[in-house]
Amino acid sequence: MVYSLDLNWPGLSDVPSQLDLFAHLSQLRMQFNGLTSVPSWMGQMTGLTLFDLSCNSLRGNVAPWAMPLRNAGKFTSLQLRNNGCLTDTGEATNTWISALDPLWQNGCTPYV
Repeated sequence: MVYSLDLNWPGLSDVPSQLDLFAHLSQLRMQFNGLTSVPSWMGQMTGLTLFDLSCNSLRGNVAPWAMPLRNAGKFTSLQLRNNGCLTDTGEATNTWISALDPLWQNGCTPYV
């Protein structure tokens, strides 16, 4: 059984749909790719304790996939830094992500 999977540097532009076959996956590293979004079905991977999506091209609302993962309550590490502008519509999810990765919104241009 696979518990940890590293997909760093392979040049992925999309999250492979085959990942949903890894129900027991607890650690997933996908940094340094060209990912622009995370599909909402990733929220069903509630066994994850570590999810590293840093250094991609992600942007937009993280709530569709992040809220289910937050609710599972197993995370020890979520890395989202060095992407595009990531946002969230809920205070609880925003606080949760900020505690895990204080720089998760470092791709957003601050208002002047």
